[in-house]
Amino acid sequence: FGSYSIQVTNAGPGNAKSPITMVDNLPNGLTYDSFTSPFTTNWSCGASGQQVTCVYIGQEIAPGGVLPALIIKVKIGPISQFPASAAGPPEVVNCAEVENPGDVKPANNRSCGTTVITSS
Repeated sequence: FGSYSIQVTNAGPGNAKSPITMVDNLPNGLTYDSFTSPFTTNWSCGASGQQVTCVYIGQEIAPGGVLPALIIKVKIGPISQFPASAAGPPEVVNCAEVENPGDVKPANNRSCGTTVITSS
C-alpha cells in the first residue's frame, strides 16, 4: 500500500464555496483503496476505475485558506507493472485537480507529484 496526502489551498481572489471537488486520475499500477481526513468529516470520496473523486462540503474557504488534509490510500501493483525510469527505479506521476464552480483562476487547479516505486 501507499498513500498520497493532498492539501487544497484557495489562491483567491475570492472565497471558495462548497462543494469543492478534487479529482485524482491514478497512474496505471495504482488502485484506489480508501481515504481518510484526520481533521474533518467534510470530505467524501469514491472511485470509478483509476479516477478518484472527492467532494468537500463545508465552510467557505477564504483566499489563502487551506482545506483539511485529504489522504488517499492506494494499492500498488507488482513492480513488473511499472516501467523503469531513466534515473533507475520505476516512477509514476500522479496529478490531482480541484474544481469549483465559482473559480476565476482555473489555471492553478492542478498539481502533480512523482513517486518512486520500490519492491518491499
